Amino acid sequence: MKTLITLLLMLAFNAMIMAQSVPNWTKTESQGIDTYTLHDVLAAGNAVILDFMATWCPPCVTSTPALESIWQDYGMGTKKLYIFGMDVDNTETNAQINAFKATYGATYPSFQKCSSDYGYYDANYSPNPGYIPLFVLLIPNITDPGASTSYWTNVGWSAPVETALRNALLSAGFDTTSVASGITDMDGIAQISVYPNPVTDRATVSINQVTTSDIEVELFNSIGQKVSTLYDGQIVGGTTENLDIDVAWLSPGIYYLKVKAEQTSKVIKLNVLQ
Repeated sequence: MKTLITLLLMLAFNAMIMAQSVPNWTKTESQGIDTYTLHDVLAAGNAVILDFMATWCPPCVTSTPALESIWQDYGMGTKKLYIFGMDVDNTETNAQINAFKATYGATYPSFQKCSSDYGYYDANYSPNPGYIPLFVLLIPNITDPGASTSYWTNVGWSAPVETALRNALLSAGFDTTSVASGITDMDGIAQISVYPNPVTDRATVSINQVTTSDIEVELFNSIGQKVSTLYDGQIVGGTTENLDIDVAWLSPGIYYLKVKAEQTSKVIKLNVLQ
């Protein structure tokens, strides 16, 4: 009986959440490069994860790299999923947010001064009000973005929470060809990471190789023009190759690293700052 009552309360809570509207906003991300309007993103058929966080939040240190893994698995905005970092501490500057992102490898868009947004979602969506990180997964209503559904919410972070979030995306019909554990779908490669990102002078591309493969790393600008071939060679299985990249000569802006292995490739967004 107790279990039934608990289940009914959970269903009632979820129904209350889904009945709430999704307020629109337009914000420029912390790098000052791109501007996003939430309803436009939803109207384009994208699911959205709102990550209400702060740079001083201990669980955010763990959740941020995990969200970055999801962001990359879903093609960094190319596979119908956006992740937005929403800093709830209005005293924090864009410079602080960017430093936090660089430390923990986040490339998904983040915004400052989101306390009022947090107040709305905390009051209407949070299962445990008053705490961060708060995550809200919005499933789009294309014809009426304001009526989009809060499909999944959680406060706090752990490995089971990441699994639950990935499963929620899958159950809502948002799939990706990447393996859900975070292992990439590239031949013989277990993991690729780039740090720091954003970068001002030098970056490291770290490739964790499982089997011996020929690897090529190319750099493209924001309009798809090839800028440079950074690496072209063989990486031995069971090793990690750390490629040191000089970007000081590049103009500030968005670039893309294309890592090719055998018959597959992966693209990673790189933010180059002044």
